[in-house]
Amino acid sequence: MVTTTPPGRTEQRVVLTARQREVFDAIRAVPRGGMALIGYGGAMGGGKTACAAEVALSAALADPGVSVMIGRKHFEHLKTTTMAEFDQRARPWIINSSRTEHWRAIRDPRWPEGVESRVYMRGVDDFLGLGSEQLGTAVLDEAGEIGRRSALMLLGRLRHPAASRYIFYAASNPWPGWFEDWFVKDELPTEALTEFDAKVTFVPAFIRDNPHLRPSPEAYEARMRALYPQDWVRRMVEGSFLTFEGQVHGGLGMHLQWVGELPQFSRLVGGLDFGGANPAAHKTAGVVAGLAKRDQPAIGEGEMVRFAHFEDASPSVHADLWTWMRGVESRMKRRVEWCADKSQMWGISLAKDAGFLIEPSHGGADSVAGGINLQNKRIEDGASYFTEALTEPPSPNARSWYDSMLRYRWKDQPDEDKQVPGEPIKRDDDTPNADRYMHESADGFPVPTGPAVRLVGGTGHKRATRVA
Repeated sequence: MVTTTPPGRTEQRVVLTARQREVFDAIRAVPRGGMALIGYGGAMGGGKTACAAEVALSAALADPGVSVMIGRKHFEHLKTTTMAEFDQRARPWIINSSRTEHWRAIRDPRWPEGVESRVYMRGVDDFLGLGSEQLGTAVLDEAGEIGRRSALMLLGRLRHPAASRYIFYAASNPWPGWFEDWFVKDELPTEALTEFDAKVTFVPAFIRDNPHLRPSPEAYEARMRALYPQDWVRRMVEGSFLTFEGQVHGGLGMHLQWVGELPQFSRLVGGLDFGGANPAAHKTAGVVAGLAKRDQPAIGEGEMVRFAHFEDASPSVHADLWTWMRGVESRMKRRVEWCADKSQMWGISLAKDAGFLIEPSHGGADSVAGGINLQNKRIEDGASYFTEALTEPPSPNARSWYDSMLRYRWKDQPDEDKQVPGEPIKRDDDTPNADRYMHESADGFPVPTGPAVRLVGGTGHKRATRVA
């Protein structure tokens, strides 16, 4: 442990862990008028909530008259956690409070008469409800629960005129989402942030960092390792953000990246998942691969190499999609055999009207599981490759094909007495869906007996294909 004086605590030394001190060092490093974006994440018991309360109090004392917010997804979850921690630390400076509107008035007696800072406690589930806030500091505890839109909205609310610097502090255990994207994967636009003196800092949290744990950090960790299932141990005890990767496509890895010139292909196959024109809506995605001819060096006949990926959401997305599809076919000097979601016949009809060879997917209750089996069989057989282009995002608001496939995960089961559902989440699934439809075009949909049969290019010609 170390003692330090956080901003605003001019006469009081506060005992912090070494990791918590990294948080305040990051705040001090930001110049006046700049912004500190800090993610403190990892194992449970590392001291993240105590640090959240200290950040909020120090910010309220550092800038007389400023507004600070402490939030969780649902307000009622603050009462016994961050709110209680804050009230205990802030008691000497609280001069007034509201138990109905959930704010605390903070005042240093040396301030001019009538000047006070306010710390608000609230739920942030409704991102539109945050639109009128004017804050100097936003503190989010259990950020893994909170939606991306709420986090983005709060970034825009950091504009209080009394703030000397702006602070966005988020604490989280390992969960996929914006916290991991922004702080662990460092996907915020660094150049744009630099223009307004913003600095992003990730501080990892580990049980061993917190000497206040009883009976000791070592004993606490041993207890959790003994009681928790292995996936919880990786997340909550070891603080790993990799737990959710590879849940659906566990065999996928960089060992399947195709290096060098593309082989010669006997067929081109593609999958499409149609989305809406609203940038915040379900995205439109497309994936194209070639199936290798026989007698190719370093690749077997029929093995797959993905080389083109589309994902976007914009008012012009469908026109952009047709342009991309035509570009692929023109560049490869070959027609692509497209396959799309059977439930999206409107998109399939539009694609046919635009001149593309496209057929609906199998559909039905077994279609997702069956399609995933097709994908994973090729991956496990080492017959499924991707080029370097598929490791890069195809548009500013999209993930790369590789990242999307790696993060694709199963639904959680909140009822512990029921079996975990064997289906993936319906979020960020646009590219995995398109890839699945592409495999139906390549291999046909698996059926219980006999060869799989599919229609090629709308010609009415039936071709038996291998069953995965």
